[in-house]
Amino acid sequence: MQGHNKAFMADPYRFLLHHPLRIQARTDQNSPLAQINAQASPPVFDFDLRPSGDRCMELIPFSAHTKTNFFGTQRPIRAYWLDYQPERICTISGDMKQADYLFTPMLSGCYVGGGPTGMVHIAGDFYNEALRRFVPPVHQRDNASMRLRAMENLNGSLTIAFDSNQNTSAAEMTLVGVRSNTGWMFYVQGHTAFSGNAATLASVYNETNHQTVIPIRDLRRG
Repeated sequence: MQGHNKAFMADPYRFLLHHPLRIQARTDQNSPLAQINAQASPPVFDFDLRPSGDRCMELIPFSAHTKTNFFGTQRPIRAYWLDYQPERICTISGDMKQADYLFTPMLSGCYVGGGPTGMVHIAGDFYNEALRRFVPPVHQRDNASMRLRAMENLNGSLTIAFDSNQNTSAAEMTLVGVRSNTGWMFYVQGHTAFSGNAATLASVYNETNHQTVIPIRDLRRG
């Protein structure tokens, strides 16, 4: 939309440095992503970016219109959708070579990880459900327990991860996956919580010299 898709695909890191990106969960009230079929196999869809407030962008499903030109700026962003459900673990299984990008709802305590067998998004309140159902292990949510759950859901193969509850300072974070010849990496963008359509960029970690976007390539942040 208006060249934003083209700019994002040309340089996701630079794009995120300038535009707080809002990605709502399907279950959020009035979410533009509510109709996504998260059970599709593979869950690959065409997305669009639309302006939302001062310098902000919002992810929406792509809808072709009369001005769409395959060779122009109206090309969709073809990407995986890694779903989120409260108190649940959502997983994409497979080698994940059908698209070069990945989107997942904004993070405020969740854990996202990946490896050769897929990707996983673990809700930050996952252990609340475990406590109610008395499913072992019954203990507080911590980084080690989230990593263990991610490994179990990815058949023991976890090579990249981000824990948005581990010493982070931003109110919310947007995580975008990008695939290259060497595999997947994440870009994590920190920002304030969206109020209406507006948010401002914020440091992901206090100790990273006010970096509002950080690359994730391994397990050091997960």
